[in-house]
Amino acid sequence: MLFNNQLPITKLVDKKILRRIFRTIGRYLNKNTSTGTTVLNYRSPEELRKKIDLSIDSNGKDNDWLIKILHIYLKYSVRTTHRNFNNQLFSAFNFPSFIGEIISTLTNTTMATYEAAPLATLMEKELIDKVNTLVGFKTKDNAADGIMVPGGSYANLMALMCARYQAAPETKEQGIGNIPLKAFVSDQAHYSFKKMINVLGIGTNALVEIPSDKNGQMNTTLLENAIKESISKGERPFFVGATAGTTVFGAFDPFGEIASIAKKYKLWMHVDGAWGGFILLYNNSLKKKLLNGIELADSFSWDAHKMMGVPLYASFFLCKHEGLMLKSNSVQGGNYLFHSTENTTFDTGPKSLQCGRHVDALKVWLAWKFYGDKGYSDMIDDLYAKARYLKKLILKNSWFELIADPQYFNVCFRIKHPKIDMNLNDLNLEIRNRLLRSGSYFTNYAISQNGSVFFRFIVNASSTKEDYKQFLNKLLNETGEYIKEKYLPDKNAEIVS
Repeated sequence: MLFNNQLPITKLVDKKILRRIFRTIGRYLNKNTSTGTTVLNYRSPEELRKKIDLSIDSNGKDNDWLIKILHIYLKYSVRTTHRNFNNQLFSAFNFPSFIGEIISTLTNTTMATYEAAPLATLMEKELIDKVNTLVGFKTKDNAADGIMVPGGSYANLMALMCARYQAAPETKEQGIGNIPLKAFVSDQAHYSFKKMINVLGIGTNALVEIPSDKNGQMNTTLLENAIKESISKGERPFFVGATAGTTVFGAFDPFGEIASIAKKYKLWMHVDGAWGGFILLYNNSLKKKLLNGIELADSFSWDAHKMMGVPLYASFFLCKHEGLMLKSNSVQGGNYLFHSTENTTFDTGPKSLQCGRHVDALKVWLAWKFYGDKGYSDMIDDLYAKARYLKKLILKNSWFELIADPQYFNVCFRIKHPKIDMNLNDLNLEIRNRLLRSGSYFTNYAISQNGSVFFRFIVNASSTKEDYKQFLNKLLNETGEYIKEKYLPDKNAEIVS
């Protein structure tokens, strides 16, 4: 068995099994660089259930079973650290943060109080201060505040809570009642705003989606018009959510313009930088251009588990106004946990929505300390170079159409045929799904407002320019086969040149 003493849960760890497990992990990571390794061994749910007995038995298992299951799990899981993984907004393998996640799980503490997690608390505070300084919230005249949270959606909930408290503090105890609160985001904003405004009891109808322009940026003229209309109806606008790096196009809203409108009508301004916040680490004038005006916001969110390569999840919620998080979140009843000591001011639990909170600071701190600001800035430089290269390849081939000019690491395009009139939505969906089932490439698609299906390709820190050339060639080859099957079943014609 895995343990040596009598009670299974309290037995000591067998060092031999640990060595076997870490050898398995090492082999798994090494295979990512092999040309013969696929991103995914695709199987249907029915097929996967035949590979493993998922039922929970009365009797336990032994070490050999554990190793066997580990192999099966790794074999049929998506390799998100593979060079051809271009699906979600994260990629690459980060060794220091991987170790940090292991150690956090090993020590298995909670971030509620300083006494339970002393060093982790100090690490998190250092990270919060660092990011607040980068955003522009923390200055010599303003301390700012913040906390690490389980995901960007959670951070957006925190923003809405703080905004609600500032606009109507009585709602904390009395509820929303008949207060007609209204919030505004762009039509490209993350769907979590709609979920979280539902959680707050304000109702999804209270969220107004402002149309965006062709670049995916919020139209500020329409924003102000919507706010005026809301006020004329007797409603109470209280929140506007801008986005730094939209999920589909990677667009950055005009923060300075939005901030002026928010200030004029006394709205809380939040910037959802879950995706685009990584640009804070870029030592380049482009950072100032894309993030110009974010320091004027009231709150900011960022997911370090995206392009920093840190394991899920590692998200930040930052608030310009020190003490407001505590006012909006703290309640009575935690005196068994939160005591008056010389370290009380370091306790993060009272200003958090959580009680038990995983130590996420260690993996972020280790990675950032290991690579430094420069290491990540160089990484951003490389990612932009790859995005520009992929754009260049797309533009020079008549079989591809660029959907939007990339602002970030999202490259949106679709396959077309230069001569044959066909259903491009069916074509792009079919080719994307063929790639997924083959396991050769793992990328996603999106649907534009006019109903067009297109590839949403996210550049990967582990990939090379040659990988992107091969990816487009793969698309062309699959497209050729599709057209032969659907349009020229009886002709042996040259389709793709």
